[in-house]
Amino acid sequence: LGAGIRVRPLRPDGAAPPAAPEAVALTSERRAQLIAFVEANNRMPKEAKERVLAQLQEAEVRKELVERLEGRMGG
Repeated sequence: LGAGIRVRPLRPDGAAPPAAPEAVALTSERRAQLIAFVEANNRMPKEAKERVLAQLQEAEVRKELVERLEGRMGG
């Protein structure tokens, strides 16, 4: 696509674009627990671990990620 080209998105039944994933703000204690859990995980590939740790450093973290990690922590 170039400048000035008009695009009409094709969505079934005029559906709205997908919503952005819900994000949550973490307390420093909760963030520290999640980071410690990820760092202690020896089965997680290095690339995945780096990606998750980078996401955990952001101001808001995807709710789905937090729930998945806490589910594995038993919390």
